[in-house]
Amino acid sequence: MGRNKIKPSFQQQSKYSVTENMKRIPMEETLCVDEQMIPFKGKHSIKQYMKKKPRKWGFKAFVLCDSNGITHNWELYTGASLSSTELPNVGVSGNIVLRLCSIVPKNLNYKVYFDNWFNNIPLQVELEKTGLNYLGTIRPNRLKGCQFSSDKDMRRKGRGTMEEYYTIVDDIRIIATKWFDNKPVHLLSSFVGIKPVTTIKRYDRQQNKKIDVDFPESIKFYNRFMGGVDLADSLISLYRTEIRSKKWYLKIFFHILDLSVVNGWLLYRRDCNYFKIEAKNQYNLLDFKSELANTLCQKGLRCNIRVRPRSTEIEHGLSEKRKRGPTVSVPPKEVRLDQTSH
Repeated sequence: MGRNKIKPSFQQQSKYSVTENMKRIPMEETLCVDEQMIPFKGKHSIKQYMKKKPRKWGFKAFVLCDSNGITHNWELYTGASLSSTELPNVGVSGNIVLRLCSIVPKNLNYKVYFDNWFNNIPLQVELEKTGLNYLGTIRPNRLKGCQFSSDKDMRRKGRGTMEEYYTIVDDIRIIATKWFDNKPVHLLSSFVGIKPVTTIKRYDRQQNKKIDVDFPESIKFYNRFMGGVDLADSLISLYRTEIRSKKWYLKIFFHILDLSVVNGWLLYRRDCNYFKIEAKNQYNLLDFKSELANTLCQKGLRCNIRVRPRSTEIEHGLSEKRKRGPTVSVPPKEVRLDQTSH
């Protein structure tokens, strides 16, 4: 199977396509775009190394999640590709964000978060034109003409020092923020800046105690809503389907399977919270996955049909003293109502 054949198998226009079903899930207001690793240590041309990920070797995917970890869109990296003719070209990394966010409803106050690998000013302009708000860290060399104070000057002023500038690009207002903690952090946004300023506790080595440090609102939003993809990764890694195989595409297949199970569990938790079901009465991820596996194994399973006994045998059985035997749990609703072998 070539690397160009793996995309259609997951992204084809079909009711059975995984990504097509992901796109139908109702979205939350806050979304994030990030990279995801599929662990793989074999040999393949599209295998990647990412030193900041828990699983550093494997296949790379780009994911659109909400802040609760529910995946809405997914794209496997298969090497350099041409930009789409339907979308504007805003750079290799920016084009990924535009493709993933093409399914997000426009002009409904949705907010998209991403890190400095994706972010640039042309991307921000195109997202704003499509009616999406955005916030993300950005590399200083992509803020040409923005005259922030030097890192040395901000370090001299102390931790919590911050600056804010804004500009107009194609009639779109863009806010740039720089905040100095232990290191400088640059952000670019369309809807939030440094105000209102709050304080957080930070440990100071010189004073050997925690001190109050000024904290901009944009950093607060970014820290709160950017971790959706990492949350989905951690849930997948809890009970990952491990398989020893030289078939590289099986790793991708079982990763998609685990991702779908995590999506189902998060949607189940969302519904339980909506109906105010207590957490102690909800399935945890392991129980949910086990129940799902049992249901799929039993649904539609044919069994031997027992012949109705003769009347004399029934009367003889009724005359004997009956003892309570071991109880059997009621099968899931999907198995009881599948109209097979009943």
